[in-house]
Amino acid sequence: MHLNDMSNSALKKETSFVHLGLLIIGFVVLSLSSFGQQKSEPVLLNIGGENITTSEVMTLYRKNNLRGAVLDKKSFEEYLELFINYKLKIKLALDAKMDTITSFKNELRYYRSQLAQPYMMDEEMSNMLVKEAYQRKLKDIRASHILVSVDINANPEDTLKAWNKVMEIRKRIENGEDFGKVAAEVSDDLSARDQSDGIKKISGNKGDLGYFSVFDMVYPFETTAYNTTVGNVSMPVRSDFGYHLVKVNAVQPALGEVLAAHILFRFPDLATHADSVALKVRVDSVFAKVKSGDDFSVLARNFSDDRTTAVKGGLLPWFGSNRMIPEIVIAVDGLKPGEYSKPFLSSYGWHIIKIIERKPVGAFEDIKDDLRQKVTRGDRLSALNDSFISKLKKRYGFAYDQKVLDKFTDEITDEVFTGKWKILDAKKLAKKLMWFEDFEFKLQDFAEYIVEKQHVEKKIPKKIYVANRFSDFTNKQLLDYEDEHLEIKYPEFSSLLKEYHDGLLVYALTDMNVWSKAEVDSIGLRKFYETNKSNYMWDTRVEASVYSVLDAATAQKIRSMVIKGISDEEILKSYKSDTNKVVTIEHHVYLRGESPVVDLIDWKEGLSRNIDTDGTTTFVFVHKVIEPQPKSLSQIKGIVTADYQNYLEKTWMNELRKRYPYTINKVVFDQIEKNLQ
Repeated sequence: MHLNDMSNSALKKETSFVHLGLLIIGFVVLSLSSFGQQKSEPVLLNIGGENITTSEVMTLYRKNNLRGAVLDKKSFEEYLELFINYKLKIKLALDAKMDTITSFKNELRYYRSQLAQPYMMDEEMSNMLVKEAYQRKLKDIRASHILVSVDINANPEDTLKAWNKVMEIRKRIENGEDFGKVAAEVSDDLSARDQSDGIKKISGNKGDLGYFSVFDMVYPFETTAYNTTVGNVSMPVRSDFGYHLVKVNAVQPALGEVLAAHILFRFPDLATHADSVALKVRVDSVFAKVKSGDDFSVLARNFSDDRTTAVKGGLLPWFGSNRMIPEIVIAVDGLKPGEYSKPFLSSYGWHIIKIIERKPVGAFEDIKDDLRQKVTRGDRLSALNDSFISKLKKRYGFAYDQKVLDKFTDEITDEVFTGKWKILDAKKLAKKLMWFEDFEFKLQDFAEYIVEKQHVEKKIPKKIYVANRFSDFTNKQLLDYEDEHLEIKYPEFSSLLKEYHDGLLVYALTDMNVWSKAEVDSIGLRKFYETNKSNYMWDTRVEASVYSVLDAATAQKIRSMVIKGISDEEILKSYKSDTNKVVTIEHHVYLRGESPVVDLIDWKEGLSRNIDTDGTTTFVFVHKVIEPQPKSLSQIKGIVTADYQNYLEKTWMNELRKRYPYTINKVVFDQIEKNLQ
């Protein structure tokens, strides 16, 4: 954004973050390139007692000309005027203590939290996860699993019991038992075994999850699937659901996104062998029509048993590998747009599918931002946080006393699961629990944290509860410490935050003195309009009726009617029954350039000559010529408001320049201009 955007008072007031962000970025106080400049940097400006260096001004000047504007004497002088105005506004806002207002501090706090996010994350880990996600996105995996449920907060005994159980299951499979058969028998994922809806049997999937890709499964499960070779069974992997054994059945290049149409031949309920034979005959008959070139959409409408898609010519929504049964994924793999599959069988019946369009996985550079967003918002976020916390612990020498923590666990009662636990003896809580950098925390600090965070929840082993809360507590202290020191550790963050600080002040101040004032000050706006009426003049106009007639004879009749003073309405009534619309009349006030026909005639009252074009006769009756006159305020309120804003801005800036004297170091200024020539 160019600095001159700031002075464009015609800008409408907006409160969106995007608008504010652009406004702020236009006035960077320092950039990375300015760090490390010597303290003896020449001073170009002094505004209200504040020295401003050449480096700061030139960094901003170049940054605001990134869109290709010429860096020359003229543009620099214009920029400097805007820069001075901006600094004057900041000076006024600080003198008025606008930065101490609660609403301002809350807003700045919000923007700071947004700016801090990239600094409060393991960037190296984030980049690795993004690249990993892309590599996985290039492949679709078909896998089966067996689940042994165990609560994420289970005690060690129950966790060990679940581990032993899943390892026994794995041993059975390693000894040659069929994975699907074992899954149907023992998996805690009930979809693995046959069930009934009360009417008919619903076949289980025997643990087969079909095809999936990156982000379709919880991260630990996904990682195990992508790291297991086809045909092999993984070691148990833990998720929030329990322990999983994962068998990879197939790996294929990513399907991407597919738009397709299909024809479904559904099995009848309780189908007999004869039903199946008859259905296959029907399938072959329709497929013969497909091969002979019959319209696929018509065939789908007439023959498909999937009536939801049949009415749309068999069209399915866009899908990826994770949204379709494996049989369809296999059938469409390798097909190009316009091609169709042979009939294939699934548990639903027979299918014929035709590809309409395909979208392959995009290039890394094209989709990396989307991948990063998913990485930092999905279940990978916990891995990112854990990595960042681990680095903070190492950086700041974090340590704690496990014995003190274990002893404290005995002080916790089951009341903590109802949100009613209290500290009974503070004297027992004086021991040091943990420490890092120059900080140390006593048991009292942790106990107070538990009191604050406790709530009604499911009862779990107290040792696990305390361990979880202690992890939360330590993470909070480390993150708070890091957050509080961002301005010291990262000068560019401090600089960017100052941009937002100053930008928020300038935005609020300009809104109060210019934007909103121009919108609500109706008396001032009217006065400004009356004073400057001559700037809002209409050019000469004509009020005229333009008659377009299909034939010359009728045109002559209508000309006679016009001369006799018959109104346009009466003329149209006379020809109302004519279905060919022999005459059209347009009655408007015209400026030069608004009508080619009106531009051709003499602008004087009365009837014009005939103008013949492509068999149509056109003529104009000028009712009156309107001499130049001011436009009404209601007609141009937006334009006048913008001009009034410019006027308010200019007047305000003149006042500020008197209130806060400023000086320009002419020697430095001349040297800059010399270098720009």
